[in-house]
Amino acid sequence: MKDKFDDLLLEVVRSVTERLLEEQYPLGTKNFFTHDPSVQHQFINALLEQLKTRSAYAEAASDLLASETERAVFEKVVGERAYKALYDAHGVVA
Repeated sequence: MKDKFDDLLLEVVRSVTERLLEEQYPLGTKNFFTHDPSVQHQFINALLEQLKTRSAYAEAASDLLASETERAVFEKVVGERAYKALYDAHGVVA
């Protein structure tokens, strides 16, 4: 993944994690977030929020949304990091 997405990655992971914690997203027996519609929804919302607010990350978010390949890699990393943050917050998988 390119360096230009590093700051955006941190911000999106923070946002997705906060959103999932807020809605009390259950980890259940999951050990990853691949192809999880709820997590994908939060991921897209986090990127769109960057565009809507014209944040410092808006250009990177726009570039990311324009590239299916980079977006897929980025989404996978966001999912892995958000999962770890939720796991750390909840302590265990049910």
